[in-house]
Amino acid sequence: MRVARKSRRARFELESLDSRCLLSPVVEPQPFQPTAISLTLNARTVPPDPYPVNHPQAANNSYYGLYPGTLYGPSGKPLYTDVHQGAIGDCWLMASLADAAARDPQLIAQMFTPLGAYIEGGVQVQLWRVEFNNNPRDTVIVDNEFPTYQTGPAANHPIYDQIYVSVLWVALAEKAYVEAAGMGYVQANNQGLVGDTYSAVDGGQPAWALEAITGKHAYCYTTNTSAITSVTSAGNNAADLVVLATGAKTTSTSLVPDHCYAVINDTGPSQYPFTVYNPWGEGAYTTWTNPSDKRAYTVFGATFYCNTAFVAQNFGWYICS
Repeated sequence: MRVARKSRRARFELESLDSRCLLSPVVEPQPFQPTAISLTLNARTVPPDPYPVNHPQAANNSYYGLYPGTLYGPSGKPLYTDVHQGAIGDCWLMASLADAAARDPQLIAQMFTPLGAYIEGGVQVQLWRVEFNNNPRDTVIVDNEFPTYQTGPAANHPIYDQIYVSVLWVALAEKAYVEAAGMGYVQANNQGLVGDTYSAVDGGQPAWALEAITGKHAYCYTTNTSAITSVTSAGNNAADLVVLATGAKTTSTSLVPDHCYAVINDTGPSQYPFTVYNPWGEGAYTTWTNPSDKRAYTVFGATFYCNTAFVAQNFGWYICS
């Protein structure tokens, strides 16, 4: 599956909405910036790092910045609005993480085991063990250092998941998935060819991520009205994870082609039963330039509501676990 890459975009509002969708406004803070890497602590009070923490290869013009914070920030729990996809095509992974946070947050909580603070290269880092496939053997260890732009308009900001209000779980899960793919624990694009690098998650299948998060098989359905009605009425409940994927073209210009969205809820009021989240998390609307026609479009940037007909007309696949 090809996926739309994301970059930083200007945000603005439209005068009208698609008649089949209702927007949910989002107020967004500024992205978090890393602590200066020169921060050091007394090694006599904080032990040296005993774990073989690895840093996957990242984009050019980057360095690993230290981001202090906690797993969940002020909320104390994972929220789907914590997900803000960065400059790589891993919407399939980010939408799956957002969906798990919304529909079964315990799935996210059970992935992480805190290991405490350690000194690594003279800097205090926090370590977590991250488990995939609901299998203790499929674990990797990650710290709170993430790829960061070195120069340019986004200098000193994260390249991949955009970290807000010191919430780290999404960036940690993304980094852990990259490492787990390099070890063969989870599936990723170009697996076995690109090694331990963020490029491994540049394009992929939501089913891979859903299975890694839940440890259960994921199913893919073609979206048409009867199929969607059948799936949503045949046992899917609040704990089931559902991700939607657009194809190469969409009927609505408010959606991004070749992109994945999290279905936060599919049991809402009959007029708009679906609550859907764009993992870009960029507020009400955002602009996107289609690489095929070079035109700029205004698309849903975060949460919106829609009905079954809108889903059937605009999304090619309905993936659930």
